[in-house]
Amino acid sequence: MHWPGAAMLIILGGFSFSIIYMPLLIVLKLKDDESKIDKLVHSFGLILAIFLTAGVLFKIMRWPYANNLMFYSTLLFTFIFVPIYFITRFRKPEKKFNTMVNSVLMIAVGGIFYSMFDMSYSRKYEQLMVENHIYIHENTEKLRSSNERLMAIEMGNPTAQQFHQLSTELNSEIEAIVKEIVESQSTRDALQFVAALDDNVNSYNIQIAELNMEELTSIELKPFKRLNEVNTDVAMNVLARTQQQLAVNENSYLTNLLAHK
Repeated sequence: MHWPGAAMLIILGGFSFSIIYMPLLIVLKLKDDESKIDKLVHSFGLILAIFLTAGVLFKIMRWPYANNLMFYSTLLFTFIFVPIYFITRFRKPEKKFNTMVNSVLMIAVGGIFYSMFDMSYSRKYEQLMVENHIYIHENTEKLRSSNERLMAIEMGNPTAQQFHQLSTELNSEIEAIVKEIVESQSTRDALQFVAALDDNVNSYNIQIAELNMEELTSIELKPFKRLNEVNTDVAMNVLARTQQQLAVNENSYLTNLLAHK
């Protein structure tokens, strides 16, 4: 429902469950009268539950490494803990029925969590995202070609030269991020390239402010610093839109110069 305070309650609840309740449950389990093997098996399962709960919390909050936490904890829980639990308890006649029921339920829970690893968009939506990226990229290239022709007319204008140089440098840095995402098919390492954008983006925005033109829009770094939180299709569109804005700004500036000659 997106009500106020939701994030705080989710974080407090999730961490209290993972860091306080589950460890206390492990301590109490170790004090039970069960065999040493049963204690170790239950403790192993509870430790995996801690990581799985943390993974769900990270997933809901869209924090990094959520999928890693959920994937490995679910993998170990479903394919290692459940078989060990079944083998160690099924041999005891009085626990056979409960062991079978619990094992089936735990496998079902593992399957449910597995479905949460990649809660991404549908194939149709992803295809539309790709088509949108191609469309933006093609239009941006047309604008950049137009800007090059306009710059040939304004070669003697130092301000225009500086603006063109900053736009070109930013575009090249964004292309480097695009190349990294395409080659790795992941946004995981995109942030190491974003740090290099800071100085050029600040210089670019300062010059836009000095030009004092309503048609020009400054570039925001915030979307770049969250690239690792989105899938590759969304990241590519964010980058393509920024490249388009750079080209639009330069085109608006250069045409304005020509209009006042």
